Amino acid sequence: MSGQPSALKVLLYLIPVLICCGIIFGLSSQTHQQQDITPWIKKEVSDKAIKTYFSGTSFNYGSQKVSLKSGSPSSFVEFFIRKFAHLTIYGLLGLLTTRLFKALTRWAVSWNFLYSVLLCAAYAASDEYHQSFIAGRTSRPADVVLDTVGAALGILIYHSLSLAVRVMRKRKAAEW
Repeated sequence: MSGQPSALKVLLYLIPVLICCGIIFGLSSQTHQQQDITPWIKKEVSDKAIKTYFSGTSFNYGSQKVSLKSGSPSSFVEFFIRKFAHLTIYGLLGLLTTRLFKALTRWAVSWNFLYSVLLCAAYAASDEYHQSFIAGRTSRPADVVLDTVGAALGILIYHSLSLAVRVMRKRKAAEW
């Protein structure tokens, strides 16, 4: 036996990563108008409620000023939903990537973490570059940073859960 993973094992761990990348690519290929959820937000949440709770909220995101004064209340809420989506989908990509590397390599956790983060950051950068060619979309370095943070969180969650499972298995084995 050569110690190499079987083709089936590679596919079982690689396909979810590729599906996640495909979902990201597909969403990034949509124009801003196709992804606009402000009409839904306007229908579900009153502008008055948003203004009441967030009127004093103001911060910079990259070079963009984010506040109720810089746009409509519904676009203010949409900003947070979009950024949460970035964190979530890249968290999933990070989790799946580190799972792939753990299954197919014998790397230490630190190397697995590093290569997983670097791969996800490179994909995030290529995704932002891709978005620069889509009508109504912008390419933001701050989104690459956010995506990379999301990936790192997904990787940390995977390794934390993996460690917890190992500890529980050892405890259970010690009970026997």
